[in-house]
Amino acid sequence: MKKYIFIFLFVVLFACACGNTKVLECSITNPGTNMTAYANVKYTFKGDKLKSFHVKADFKDIEVENIDEYWDQVVEQFTGQNKPVKETGYVRKVSSDAKNHIFTITIDVDYDKITAESIKKYGVEDWANKSYEEIKEAVIDENTVCK
Repeated sequence: MKKYIFIFLFVVLFACACGNTKVLECSITNPGTNMTAYANVKYTFKGDKLKSFHVKADFKDIEVENIDEYWDQVVEQFTGQNKPVKETGYVRKVSSDAKNHIFTITIDVDYDKITAESIKKYGVEDWANKSYEEIKEAVIDENTVCK
């Protein structure tokens, strides 16, 4: 009987802990001069406190004549401006797809681990103390759709 009570309590505690997590997911389309950025952003909250931020941005629809001819130079310039980074609480990955002419940047921020120095260095929004509603209000604009 004690075994069943323990299992029941474990299931109840697990369900309560998981139910306390909220996720705000947004899609952003940002047309630029020579390419368009398409980003998917995921803000994860524990209770009403932001815990992590994940963004995957694809830069495509590149409007450069003879892009195949200049692709290597464009890759060099893009990756030079967006170098991969791996620090405590902050990870940035960069990749390119020559066949489809796409650059991808993925950024992960863990607000429990990132330092104030890294927040400043990488231009991360210091939203660790912002609520779900405050962040939702701050990120929505004409280019952003959130659910």
